[in-house]
Amino acid sequence: MFVLVPFYRILLHLITHICSQPIIPKVLSLLSGIISLLLFAMGAAGTSWIYTTNYRFGLFQECANIISGSDGTQTHFWDNCDTVIEPEWYRLLCTVFDLLAILLTLIGIFMLAVGMISLNVKRKTIMYKVVLVDFALAFIVMAVTVILFPIQMSEKIRDEPSEKVYVGWSCIVSAVGCLMLITATIFLTVDRKSEEITYRETIHRFPGPTEEEG
Repeated sequence: MFVLVPFYRILLHLITHICSQPIIPKVLSLLSGIISLLLFAMGAAGTSWIYTTNYRFGLFQECANIISGSDGTQTHFWDNCDTVIEPEWYRLLCTVFDLLAILLTLIGIFMLAVGMISLNVKRKTIMYKVVLVDFALAFIVMAVTVILFPIQMSEKIRDEPSEKVYVGWSCIVSAVGCLMLITATIFLTVDRKSEEITYRETIHRFPGPTEEEG
């Protein structure tokens, strides 16, 4: 116990010191955003948002794990998937939201990277604000997908009493992507204040032509 307390304090001090560095929070925000984008893409492509003993359900495909033969035998297949041609309203909505979240996250990452390399302090501040709004929207639409799709699919599957419904890895991966996006937003929010302070100091030290003449 006496060893853990000093270690905890040292770790907390180290994290505080790292986050106080000018560029570190932005880099962590960018990395978190990239990880979030990859997780969103993996979740969208996955076929295991919801699964049962015999079936797996994704946004675009449904897979049967067991195929019954004409002689009554059952064969296990893990890649026997069919694309959903006529999706239900909730599947269509969740698919659109998922793709929208991926697009918004990609745009946010690009704008964050451009803001990091920009030399114009005012432009950097504006772009960071836009990125925060962009990440917030991406989180909202993906959170709706992660919540709505499993609930609606579970209600559909439960019409068959023999089937037990489980949350699949695709849904979990997308949920973790939401958490990573929150992390990216927090890092950028913390560091944006330092950018605003730097901008005010720059304006104060180097006033524009109108201020100098006044």
